[in-house]
Amino acid sequence: MNAPVPCGIRHLDLSRPLPEIHPHKDERALLIYYWEDNVPLGRSLLLTEELPISATGLPALAAVACAPAFAEPADTTCLPPLDLDHSDVSVIVCTRDRADAIDRCLSALALCDPPPGEIVIVNNDPDPNALAPLVTTYPNMRFVHETRPGLASARNAGIRASSGKVLAFTDDDVSVAPNWITALLRPFADPSIAIVTGPVLPARLETAAEFAFEFDIGGLASSLVPSFFDRSFLDTSFGDAPPVWKIGAGANMAIRADALRQLGGFDERLGAGTSGCSEDSEAFYRLLGAGWTGRYRPEVVVHHRHRADETAFRRQMRAYMRGHVAALLIQFSENGNSGNLIRAFVGLPAYLAARQVVGWLCRFGFAWIDPHTDVARGTRLAQIGGLLEGYFYWLRWFRSPKSRLSTPELSA
Repeated sequence: MNAPVPCGIRHLDLSRPLPEIHPHKDERALLIYYWEDNVPLGRSLLLTEELPISATGLPALAAVACAPAFAEPADTTCLPPLDLDHSDVSVIVCTRDRADAIDRCLSALALCDPPPGEIVIVNNDPDPNALAPLVTTYPNMRFVHETRPGLASARNAGIRASSGKVLAFTDDDVSVAPNWITALLRPFADPSIAIVTGPVLPARLETAAEFAFEFDIGGLASSLVPSFFDRSFLDTSFGDAPPVWKIGAGANMAIRADALRQLGGFDERLGAGTSGCSEDSEAFYRLLGAGWTGRYRPEVVVHHRHRADETAFRRQMRAYMRGHVAALLIQFSENGNSGNLIRAFVGLPAYLAARQVVGWLCRFGFAWIDPHTDVARGTRLAQIGGLLEGYFYWLRWFRSPKSRLSTPELSA
């Protein structure tokens, strides 16, 4: 199936009169988000054949899309007064060789109201002067140069340079919402909360790769239903790995500083630039295992620019699979949960093998059995390669002295 791109994105406020929805000239589909009080409640994907939608027809469409959010029981937790304010938040953004992306990210952060106490930009580029032009453009932001490659190393450098009680992380290809600081801070009134995450909405869906990442792969954190996580989330039946990747994404997460420092920060064997990903979910795993809790809140919103190029998308899917496998094996070696091991050596290979068989059947006229787009199907061999690389990556690092990878100064 060809992706219906370019796909337009519309954001509708349900508290205002709803308009008639028309696609623009070149749009082949529309993704509509429904909001109320700065909270996204649901979304609808419509092909141009289903458009236009009249103002009188939209309420029924919105009701179906928002039903999961409305079906969720109201959160009646009585939180104590918040003893933190925006000045207690340190925002950490890591970047490498993407000046245009970090410029957009910082422009959005500059619009946060209220602003965070500090913004720490970690330059993971070998050239310490790579971000020099931005220093004068954003004088109230701190820049740190980290020579060790890898997102986890860069984030740990940002932790060491930060002074806030809450550490908020986002990526250089992300634009945060103006109320982001207020939204992520409120759950920390509960002293048991160490993790707050939220939706990562697509900033654009103009290419087949962007569309495939959002709808075939599932995006980064696309749920619009609030969730709560505690240590019981790690308790699974035999053969199941705790799905910590469902807690949220590193592109939109805030963590209590004391809790993260106590556990040694991020595992520098994981993440973009090393294993490929999962330094965020592995940290969530350790935090929940230590007795902390987490919340996924729909009002904590950021917008992400997905990979637009198909070649870059395939590389991303290969890296994601490699990093996921490495994280599963590291989690097993750290805590002995056999579900991680079974997912790595049984569940994932079986899933990828089945998807590859389905892909072959599609070539012989059975395309109806696979709803994924052609671009998503094209990533399956890359994912199989990433699976194999994940095994060898873990073996290489497992034999290395762990002291090379730990960051004891974080918990000093």
